[in-house]
Amino acid sequence: MAILTLAALLLVMLLLAFFRATLWSWLLTAIVFIPVIAIQHRVSADAFQAIIVMLALLVTVLGIPPLRRLLVSGPQLARFRRTLPIIPQSEAQDAGTIGWEVSLFSGRPNWRQLLRTPMPALKAEHASRNSEIEQLRAMLESRRSGGAVESSVLARAGARLYATDAAERLAALLTETGAHPELISSIVAHLCADDLVNDATYPERAARIFKLAALDAYPFVKQEIRAAHNAGEDQAVRDFDAALFGHISFALSSAAHAFVFGITGGRGIYFHADMSTWRCYQRLTRYAAAVALLTEAVAPLALHDRARNHGDLFRRMGDALSRMFLCSAALRRFESDGRPQEDLPLLHWIVQDALYHIEMDIDGMLRNFPSRLFAMLLRVLVFPTGRHAEPPQDRLAKEIAMRLVQAEEMSDSGHEEDAHITSLIPTFVNMTKEQ
Repeated sequence: MAILTLAALLLVMLLLAFFRATLWSWLLTAIVFIPVIAIQHRVSADAFQAIIVMLALLVTVLGIPPLRRLLVSGPQLARFRRTLPIIPQSEAQDAGTIGWEVSLFSGRPNWRQLLRTPMPALKAEHASRNSEIEQLRAMLESRRSGGAVESSVLARAGARLYATDAAERLAALLTETGAHPELISSIVAHLCADDLVNDATYPERAARIFKLAALDAYPFVKQEIRAAHNAGEDQAVRDFDAALFGHISFALSSAAHAFVFGITGGRGIYFHADMSTWRCYQRLTRYAAAVALLTEAVAPLALHDRARNHGDLFRRMGDALSRMFLCSAALRRFESDGRPQEDLPLLHWIVQDALYHIEMDIDGMLRNFPSRLFAMLLRVLVFPTGRHAEPPQDRLAKEIAMRLVQAEEMSDSGHEEDAHITSLIPTFVNMTKEQ
């Protein structure tokens, strides 16, 4: 019976965390379960009395706001001020509006918000993309003439062109609607870099993305900082109390989402999407929850500017956030283009490749996290059933390569009526005609 009670308590706690229940919901749960567990374990009368007294004190201190602010939030505010994050107050006041990137990076992607605004057309005037198109054309010509260009190389080049175009279009949309311009421009520049791995600024750029996202996607951090800067002490404590316990609730919810979605693989997340992309949305939501939880764990290090010791953690987190943005941009482009089925191989390649690398980044971050005990706990929450993401399969690469060759042939022959083929990668086809 005691085991069943403990199991019921854990289940209730998971549900409370998942749905961000109020503080009093947690306190009522404690009032119900703690005495029952004590009775089932047949503790002595004196021990039971002590448990009831401590429980009463806990409920009184946390349940009565003035006492909570005096005994808990006030001392925590003083401690917070002594270790205040190194962030300009102006940036803490307004680091961006509540837009798509905020919901994505906070682990609660609002897909409807993303999809209800049309994607803008992007002018084809980027030298970097022109260079990519020339490289892709050269590879396709070599493939058509019997050259030994591997399907995976072609698939990666085509997917990169499709995805970076989508990312730039989404960035233009978000910037127009008030998103954090520096965060969005940093992500796009990072994704569109010519040589991502060998670029000397790559680690610093990725770390910068994470620091911006850590502040922009977590309003409670900004609220805590604003409260710490408030000259009126009484109002500062009130504001900090609301931000602190809101932050705790959000962190517990992030842990619950990461754990539950990790067990289900994102299955059960309902979203009205085409069946061919349903799992893409579910899996991306699952990894967004995992990255949000890890951001909660790593953000304090980033906000206190400890890059010397933990720069690699920030780089991995920045990479993961950028790849999530890339996936969302590709999905948005697919919907905006009318869900052309011919684009599905590219879309699936982009999502599978990105989620595989996101999982690698998460694993690397956990392996190098400063606290080994905390890293073990995070791994249980993020990977409760282990790692499952796989890179794109060879058959998908071969299908993409075949379609790209067909698109090039149709472009050269001027058969624009074969839209089902040339629409596979319209940026590529249209820009090759302009050059």
